[in-house]
Amino acid sequence: MLHSVRNPRFGIRAKLTATVTLPMAAIIVAAVCAFAAVETRHARSDAERAAEAMARALNQDLERIHLTADQQRSADLVDRLASFSDVMRVTAYDERHRVFFNYAAAGVESPPPISPDTASPNAASPDTASPDTAAPEHRGNSIVLSKPITSASRSLGTVRVELSTIAQNRRLDRVFLILGGGAALALLTSLAVGIFIQRLVARPIVRLAATMDAVTAADAYEYDVRAAVNSNDEVGRLAQAFNCMLVRIQASDEALRAANRDLEAKVAQRTADLTASLASLQREVEEHAKTQAERERLYRELVDASRQAGMAEVATGVLHNVGNVLNSVNVSVNLLLDQCQRSRVGGVEKLWRVLDENRGNLREFLTSDAKGKMTVDYLKALADALRGERDGMLAELDRLGDCVEHIKEVVATQQNYGRACSVREAVPLADLVEDALKINAMALERHHVTIEREFADVPPIVTERHRVLQILVNLLSNAKYATSPVTDRERRICLRIGETDGSATIEVADNGIGISADDMPKVFTHGFTTRPGGHGFGLHTSALAAKELGGSLRVASAGLGHGATFTLQVPLVKPLSNPDRHAPPPQRVAEEYLVAACAPA
Repeated sequence: MLHSVRNPRFGIRAKLTATVTLPMAAIIVAAVCAFAAVETRHARSDAERAAEAMARALNQDLERIHLTADQQRSADLVDRLASFSDVMRVTAYDERHRVFFNYAAAGVESPPPISPDTASPNAASPDTASPDTAAPEHRGNSIVLSKPITSASRSLGTVRVELSTIAQNRRLDRVFLILGGGAALALLTSLAVGIFIQRLVARPIVRLAATMDAVTAADAYEYDVRAAVNSNDEVGRLAQAFNCMLVRIQASDEALRAANRDLEAKVAQRTADLTASLASLQREVEEHAKTQAERERLYRELVDASRQAGMAEVATGVLHNVGNVLNSVNVSVNLLLDQCQRSRVGGVEKLWRVLDENRGNLREFLTSDAKGKMTVDYLKALADALRGERDGMLAELDRLGDCVEHIKEVVATQQNYGRACSVREAVPLADLVEDALKINAMALERHHVTIEREFADVPPIVTERHRVLQILVNLLSNAKYATSPVTDRERRICLRIGETDGSATIEVADNGIGISADDMPKVFTHGFTTRPGGHGFGLHTSALAAKELGGSLRVASAGLGHGATFTLQVPLVKPLSNPDRHAPPPQRVAEEYLVAACAPA
């Protein structure tokens, strides 16, 4: 019911009528149903009481008939029962469920007697089933009641009484007919009241809605329409407020139309002014095009100058990186020269001369002469010494070959800057650090620098091997020079490998002279150096290389005399879409910086 009242498809008239009619109809139907149920229950109760009274009235007569078998009394009882129009059938059973009295009104079937041999409550016919049951049984237009026949508190059998309920049912039908007519009359009355209320309440609202439709029906809103005000109730005040709103809207509409007319006039005037200034603007555009062409010519010249400056910076970086490795090459060459000058190969010549002098009696010399007997031991000692010299030279030559190979890679890397990107490979960080130590090994030993290693278990990185190696060689070289002035403590360089936030870190920490707070912001600036004879290229190019690899290079120092720590950070796994994958070399970085600073707007 509530759903139908709230349905937006229904108008306010239908809603008001339903609001008044439906509750009243529900109340009337509920009252009629309740009254009908009460009347039905009362009629059934009256029938049960009548059957109960009839059974009690027959108890004494049936007791005598059962005890004396008096047929005359039985016939008198039948005549008396025939005088009652509502008595349909009376049947009396003894203790063995045998019929000893039976009365049936005209047209009513009499139940068959129950023989003593087959007497059983379960074997009885439907009309004689359960003769001992005391609860009344309603059968359409009749009621059946079974009561025990008693004599001096002793049960003699059962009497079964069946009374007609046709009269009660007809009376109920008349009551239901009267209730139905009253309910219909009440429903019609409620419908009439609902229609009256909806006309009284909804008609002004419907008229107001029609006025709204009239305002919005045309393409241009008609604000001069007014709603009729016929009362001072809430609907009347609503109509008055709606009329006031229309007045204000009409005034605003007229003001807006006037403003539109003024705006159109101003637009026309402005269009004329713009048309007049168009020729002047066109001349300015032509002059600007000439100026732009001149700026582009100057820009191309600036690009050429910046490219030459970038090429000079690359050449300086190559020379600096190669110079770091050449120091190790020079140390290795000097070591080889020293080993050659101190070689024991002269002992072979001495042994040859002794053997040559005793060429004719070598057997006697080797077995009898005191020097000859020492020849074998001398040869063994000489062989061991020469083997040691050979191994040392081979190791130094191997280190020298690594340095030369690194020089070749540095030069090749710089040459490849203008072409395709360098090859990336998976490289263990510990191997890179050890390779950098090998290149600087001789210089570190010469300066008596102790190397400490703190390597964590870090996965290999995918990067350009020789660019990382170039950075590490430069950092180790700077750390070695930073520890050279230290004389009051042991010179130490600590190398650490770790992992932070998905990146691998390599720290080069020394206990050298340190960096002042004023110099910290300038450490990676091109040309800045605090070492006598330095050029200020190494840390600058190393920082650029670290950035091109997708990482960074940082420095930390507690001040002068407290050493410094340089931290190289590179990604563990290089992303496929890394914007620095094809990062420009230092040459192009310098060019782009100069060009961006002076590019035309």
